[in-house]
Amino acid sequence: GATFRPADPCDQNVQNSTPQRLQNCIAAAAALGFADPANFIANYSDPLTARINGTSGGNPNLSEETATTWTVGAVVQPRFIRGLTLSADYYSIKIEDAIAAVTAQDIVDTCYDNVTFPNQFCELFSRNGPGGQTQFGFNFLRQTQINFGRIETSGIDATLNYAFSLGKNNFNINLVANWTEKLNRFFDPIDTTLVNPGLNETGAPEWSGVGSVTYNRGPFTLNYQLQYIGKQAVASAIQIERIDTEFGPAGFAPEYWVHTIAGALDATDNVTFTLGVNNLTNKEPFIASSAYPVNGIGRTVFVGLRGRF
Repeated sequence: GATFRPADPCDQNVQNSTPQRLQNCIAAAAALGFADPANFIANYSDPLTARINGTSGGNPNLSEETATTWTVGAVVQPRFIRGLTLSADYYSIKIEDAIAAVTAQDIVDTCYDNVTFPNQFCELFSRNGPGGQTQFGFNFLRQTQINFGRIETSGIDATLNYAFSLGKNNFNINLVANWTEKLNRFFDPIDTTLVNPGLNETGAPEWSGVGSVTYNRGPFTLNYQLQYIGKQAVASAIQIERIDTEFGPAGFAPEYWVHTIAGALDATDNVTFTLGVNNLTNKEPFIASSAYPVNGIGRTVFVGLRGRF
Protein backbone atom coordinates (compact mmCIF):
# COMPACT_ATOMS: atom_id res chain seq x y z
CA GLY A 1 0.00 0.00 0.00
CA ALA A 2 1.07 3.55 -0.72
CA THR A 3 -0.23 7.09 -1.12
CA PHE A 4 0.54 9.59 -3.88
CA ARG A 5 -0.17 13.19 -4.80
CA PRO A 6 0.84 13.98 -8.38
CA ALA A 7 -0.09 17.36 -9.82
CA ASP A 8 -2.93 16.91 -12.31
CA PRO A 9 -1.69 17.45 -15.89
CA CYS A 10 -5.28 18.15 -17.04
CA ASP A 11 -5.65 21.14 -14.74
CA GLN A 12 -6.55 24.24 -16.77
CA ASN A 13 -3.30 25.94 -15.73
CA VAL A 14 -1.04 23.29 -17.31
CA GLN A 15 -3.21 21.42 -19.84
CA ASN A 16 -1.55 23.22 -22.78
CA SER A 17 2.01 22.43 -21.67
CA THR A 18 2.49 19.91 -24.51
CA PRO A 19 0.78 19.57 -27.91
CA GLN A 20 -0.98 16.27 -27.12
CA ARG A 21 -1.99 16.91 -23.53
CA LEU A 22 -5.20 18.88 -24.02
CA GLN A 23 -6.71 16.55 -26.60
CA ASN A 24 -5.81 13.49 -24.53
CA CYS A 25 -7.40 15.00 -21.41
CA ILE A 26 -10.58 15.65 -23.40
CA ALA A 27 -10.53 12.04 -24.65
CA ALA A 28 -10.14 10.78 -21.08
CA ALA A 29 -13.14 12.83 -19.90
CA ALA A 30 -15.21 11.53 -22.81
CA ALA A 31 -14.31 7.93 -21.97
CA LEU A 32 -15.57 8.49 -18.40
CA GLY A 33 -18.94 9.72 -19.66
CA PHE A 34 -18.74 13.51 -19.29
CA ALA A 35 -21.46 15.06 -21.48
CA ASP A 36 -19.38 17.97 -22.85
CA PRO A 37 -15.79 16.86 -22.29
CA ALA A 38 -14.12 19.73 -24.18
CA ASN A 39 -15.94 22.40 -22.15
CA PHE A 40 -15.44 20.48 -18.91
CA ILE A 41 -11.67 20.16 -19.40
CA ALA A 42 -11.36 23.81 -20.44
CA ASN A 43 -12.65 24.81 -16.99
CA TYR A 44 -11.26 21.90 -14.97
CA SER A 45 -9.27 22.53 -11.78
CA ASP A 46 -7.72 19.71 -9.79
CA PRO A 47 -10.26 19.07 -6.99
CA LEU A 48 -8.06 16.99 -4.71
CA THR A 49 -6.89 18.39 -1.38
CA ALA A 50 -5.13 15.26 -0.08
CA ARG A 51 -3.13 12.28 -1.24
CA ILE A 52 -4.75 9.31 -3.02
CA ASN A 53 -4.41 5.63 -2.23
CA GLY A 54 -2.45 3.24 -4.37
CA THR A 55 0.07 0.44 -4.42
CA SER A 56 3.78 0.15 -5.06
CA GLY A 57 5.35 -3.14 -6.07
CA GLY A 58 7.03 -5.32 -8.64
CA ASN A 59 6.02 -6.61 -12.07
CA PRO A 60 6.40 -10.27 -13.13
CA ASN A 61 5.88 -9.38 -16.82
CA LEU A 62 9.09 -7.45 -17.36
CA SER A 63 11.44 -8.25 -20.22
CA GLU A 64 15.21 -7.85 -19.97
CA GLU A 65 16.84 -4.51 -20.63
CA THR A 66 19.97 -4.13 -22.75
CA ALA A 67 22.63 -1.45 -22.43
CA THR A 68 25.32 0.02 -24.64
CA THR A 69 28.01 1.76 -22.61
CA TRP A 70 31.41 3.18 -23.30
CA THR A 71 33.93 5.20 -21.38
CA VAL A 72 37.19 6.90 -22.17
CA GLY A 73 39.51 8.29 -19.56
CA ALA A 74 43.00 8.99 -18.37
CA VAL A 75 45.05 8.87 -15.19
CA VAL A 76 47.96 11.29 -14.71
CA GLN A 77 50.61 10.99 -11.98
CA PRO A 78 53.24 13.65 -12.71
CA ARG A 79 56.74 12.76 -11.63
CA PHE A 80 57.51 16.36 -10.63
CA ILE A 81 54.68 16.37 -8.01
CA ARG A 82 55.01 13.18 -6.01
CA GLY A 83 51.77 11.96 -4.45
CA LEU A 84 49.48 13.73 -6.95
CA THR A 85 46.99 11.70 -8.99
CA LEU A 86 44.56 13.19 -11.51
CA SER A 87 41.94 11.16 -13.32
CA ALA A 88 38.96 11.86 -15.57
CA ASP A 89 36.46 9.62 -17.34
CA TYR A 90 33.81 10.47 -19.91
CA TYR A 91 30.92 8.01 -19.90
CA SER A 92 27.99 7.45 -22.24
CA ILE A 93 25.20 4.98 -21.41
CA LYS A 94 22.13 4.00 -23.41
CA ILE A 95 19.64 1.49 -21.95
CA GLU A 96 16.97 -0.02 -24.22
CA ASP A 97 13.74 -1.44 -22.74
CA ALA A 98 14.78 0.29 -19.53
CA ILE A 99 13.30 -1.06 -16.30
CA ALA A 100 12.29 1.55 -13.75
CA ALA A 101 9.66 2.34 -11.16
CA VAL A 102 8.51 5.58 -12.73
CA THR A 103 7.40 8.31 -10.33
CA ALA A 104 3.71 9.07 -9.86
CA GLN A 105 4.16 12.42 -11.60
CA ASP A 106 5.86 10.85 -14.61
CA ILE A 107 3.09 8.23 -14.82
CA VAL A 108 0.24 10.73 -15.13
CA ASP A 109 2.20 13.22 -17.26
CA THR A 110 3.38 10.63 -19.75
CA CYS A 111 -0.11 9.19 -20.10
CA TYR A 112 -1.41 12.48 -21.47
CA ASP A 113 1.72 13.71 -23.24
CA ASN A 114 2.15 10.70 -25.53
CA VAL A 115 1.06 10.65 -29.15
CA THR A 116 -0.30 7.18 -28.43
CA PHE A 117 -3.37 7.42 -26.18
CA PRO A 118 -4.30 5.54 -24.11
CA ASN A 119 -0.96 3.87 -23.39
CA GLN A 120 0.66 1.67 -20.72
CA PHE A 121 1.00 4.62 -18.33
CA CYS A 122 -2.75 5.35 -18.42
CA GLU A 123 -3.39 1.82 -17.16
CA LEU A 124 -1.58 2.62 -13.90
CA PHE A 125 -4.13 5.06 -12.46
CA SER A 126 -7.86 5.80 -12.43
CA ARG A 127 -10.13 8.83 -12.10
CA ASN A 128 -13.57 9.60 -10.73
CA GLY A 129 -16.48 9.89 -13.14
CA PRO A 130 -19.04 12.71 -13.40
CA GLY A 131 -20.68 14.02 -10.22
CA GLY A 132 -19.43 14.68 -6.72
CA GLN A 133 -16.91 17.18 -5.41
CA THR A 134 -13.91 15.29 -6.80
CA GLN A 135 -15.22 14.49 -10.28
CA PHE A 136 -12.43 13.60 -12.70
CA GLY A 137 -9.94 13.73 -9.82
CA PHE A 138 -7.48 10.86 -9.35
CA ASN A 139 -8.68 8.08 -7.05
CA PHE A 140 -6.02 5.35 -7.36
CA LEU A 141 -2.48 4.93 -8.69
CA ARG A 142 -0.32 1.85 -9.08
CA GLN A 143 3.42 2.45 -9.13
CA THR A 144 5.26 -0.54 -10.54
CA GLN A 145 8.37 -1.34 -12.53
CA ILE A 146 7.80 -1.18 -16.27
CA ASN A 147 9.74 -1.48 -19.51
CA PHE A 148 9.77 1.77 -21.45
CA GLY A 149 11.69 3.05 -24.45
CA ARG A 150 15.16 3.92 -23.26
CA ILE A 151 17.35 5.99 -20.96
CA GLU A 152 20.37 7.95 -22.15
CA THR A 153 22.94 9.64 -19.96
CA SER A 154 26.47 10.94 -20.31
CA GLY A 155 28.92 13.03 -18.36
CA ILE A 156 32.36 13.29 -16.81
CA ASP A 157 33.69 11.96 -13.50
CA ALA A 158 36.93 13.54 -12.32
CA THR A 159 39.14 12.91 -9.29
CA LEU A 160 42.10 14.70 -7.74
CA ASN A 161 44.08 13.17 -4.90
CA TYR A 162 47.23 14.68 -3.41
CA ALA A 163 49.06 13.12 -0.48
CA PHE A 164 52.18 14.71 1.00
CA SER A 165 54.08 15.13 4.26
CA LEU A 166 55.80 18.00 6.05
CA GLY A 167 58.00 16.45 8.66
CA LYS A 168 55.76 14.32 10.88
CA ASN A 169 52.62 16.04 9.54
CA ASN A 170 50.74 14.11 6.88
CA PHE A 171 48.16 15.68 4.55
CA ASN A 172 45.73 14.29 2.00
CA ILE A 173 43.61 16.42 -0.32
CA ASN A 174 40.85 14.67 -2.26
CA LEU A 175 38.31 16.03 -4.72
CA VAL A 176 35.67 14.05 -6.62
CA ALA A 177 33.47 15.93 -9.11
CA ASN A 178 30.75 15.00 -11.58
CA TRP A 179 29.32 16.90 -14.54
CA THR A 180 26.23 15.36 -16.11
CA GLU A 181 25.84 16.24 -19.77
CA LYS A 182 22.36 14.76 -20.20
CA LEU A 183 19.83 12.49 -18.53
CA ASN A 184 17.02 11.73 -20.97
CA ARG A 185 14.19 9.24 -20.63
CA PHE A 186 12.17 8.14 -23.64
CA PHE A 187 8.96 6.74 -22.17
CA ASP A 188 7.07 5.99 -25.39
CA PRO A 189 8.42 3.00 -27.40
CA ILE A 190 6.24 4.09 -30.35
CA ASP A 191 7.09 7.80 -30.42
CA THR A 192 10.86 7.52 -29.97
CA THR A 193 11.29 11.31 -30.18
CA LEU A 194 9.26 12.01 -27.03
CA VAL A 195 11.94 12.87 -24.50
CA ASN A 196 11.43 13.45 -20.80
CA PRO A 197 14.61 15.24 -19.64
CA GLY A 198 15.68 14.47 -16.11
CA LEU A 199 18.75 16.68 -15.76
CA ASN A 200 18.31 19.26 -12.98
CA GLU A 201 15.23 17.53 -11.62
CA THR A 202 15.35 16.52 -7.95
CA GLY A 203 18.29 14.22 -7.31
CA ALA A 204 19.97 14.90 -10.66
CA PRO A 205 21.92 18.19 -10.55
CA GLU A 206 24.19 19.06 -13.45
CA TRP A 207 27.16 19.58 -11.11
CA SER A 208 28.02 17.80 -7.87
CA GLY A 209 31.13 16.95 -5.93
CA VAL A 210 32.82 16.15 -2.64
CA GLY A 211 36.11 17.54 -1.42
CA SER A 212 38.06 16.69 1.73
CA VAL A 213 41.24 17.61 3.53
CA THR A 214 42.75 15.16 6.03
CA TYR A 215 45.52 15.96 8.50
CA ASN A 216 47.35 13.28 10.46
CA ARG A 217 50.13 13.35 13.00
CA GLY A 218 50.85 10.23 14.96
CA PRO A 219 47.68 8.97 16.66
CA PHE A 220 45.61 12.06 15.78
CA THR A 221 43.62 12.53 12.56
CA LEU A 222 41.42 15.48 11.59
CA ASN A 223 39.17 15.48 8.51
CA TYR A 224 37.14 18.26 6.91
CA GLN A 225 34.67 17.43 4.14
CA LEU A 226 32.71 19.76 1.86
CA GLN A 227 29.89 18.44 -0.33
CA TYR A 228 28.55 20.48 -3.23
CA ILE A 229 25.07 19.82 -4.65
CA GLY A 230 24.10 21.89 -7.67
CA LYS A 231 20.90 23.76 -8.43
CA GLN A 232 17.89 21.54 -9.15
CA ALA A 233 14.11 21.30 -8.92
CA VAL A 234 12.86 21.65 -5.36
CA ALA A 235 10.36 18.74 -5.55
CA SER A 236 10.08 15.41 -7.37
CA ALA A 237 6.71 16.44 -8.81
CA ILE A 238 8.33 19.30 -10.77
CA GLN A 239 9.25 18.50 -14.36
CA ILE A 240 12.26 20.45 -15.60
CA GLU A 241 10.84 20.96 -19.11
CA ARG A 242 7.88 22.91 -17.68
CA ILE A 243 9.41 24.46 -14.57
CA ASP A 244 9.64 27.98 -16.01
CA THR A 245 6.00 28.16 -17.10
CA GLU A 246 4.49 26.34 -14.09
CA PHE A 247 6.66 27.49 -11.17
CA GLY A 248 9.20 30.08 -12.24
CA PRO A 249 12.21 30.72 -9.96
CA ALA A 250 10.33 29.26 -6.98
CA GLY A 251 10.58 25.82 -8.58
CA PHE A 252 14.34 25.67 -8.09
CA ALA A 253 16.30 24.89 -4.96
CA PRO A 254 19.57 26.78 -4.54
CA GLU A 255 23.04 25.29 -4.57
CA TYR A 256 23.94 23.43 -1.37
CA TRP A 257 27.28 23.43 0.44
CA VAL A 258 27.33 20.86 3.25
CA HIS A 259 30.22 20.88 5.74
CA THR A 260 31.37 18.01 7.97
CA ILE A 261 34.30 17.92 10.36
CA ALA A 262 35.57 14.95 12.36
CA GLY A 263 38.54 14.02 14.50
CA ALA A 264 39.91 10.69 15.65
CA LEU A 265 42.44 9.80 18.34
CA ASP A 266 44.06 6.37 18.62
CA ALA A 267 44.32 6.07 22.40
CA THR A 268 45.94 2.64 22.08
CA ASP A 269 46.54 0.17 19.28
CA ASN A 270 43.04 -1.20 19.92
CA VAL A 271 41.00 1.83 21.00
CA THR A 272 40.00 4.89 18.91
CA PHE A 273 37.91 7.86 20.04
CA THR A 274 36.02 9.90 17.43
CA LEU A 275 34.25 13.26 17.64
CA GLY A 276 32.64 15.24 14.83
CA VAL A 277 29.86 17.42 13.52
CA ASN A 278 27.67 16.61 10.52
CA ASN A 279 26.04 19.45 8.58
CA LEU A 280 28.08 22.05 10.41
CA THR A 281 26.11 25.06 9.10
CA ASN A 282 22.74 23.42 9.87
CA LYS A 283 21.41 23.34 6.30
CA GLU A 284 17.78 22.26 5.96
CA PRO A 285 16.36 19.77 3.44
CA PHE A 286 14.31 20.91 0.45
CA ILE A 287 10.90 22.25 1.38
CA ALA A 288 9.24 19.24 -0.27
CA SER A 289 11.47 16.63 1.41
CA SER A 290 12.32 15.43 4.89
CA ALA A 291 15.76 14.01 4.10
CA TYR A 292 17.14 15.40 0.81
CA PRO A 293 19.74 16.63 0.19
CA VAL A 294 20.50 16.67 3.92
CA ASN A 295 18.97 14.89 6.89
CA GLY A 296 16.01 16.71 8.39
CA ILE A 297 17.56 16.41 11.85
CA GLY A 298 19.95 19.20 10.89
CA ARG A 299 23.32 19.72 12.57
CA THR A 300 24.38 16.67 14.59
CA VAL A 301 27.32 15.99 16.86
CA PHE A 302 28.62 12.42 16.98
CA VAL A 303 30.89 10.78 19.50
CA GLY A 304 32.29 7.29 18.97
CA LEU A 305 34.48 4.66 20.49
CA ARG A 306 35.94 1.83 18.43
CA GLY A 307 38.01 -0.92 19.86
CA ARG A 308 39.01 -4.56 20.00
CA PHE A 309 38.82 -6.04 23.45
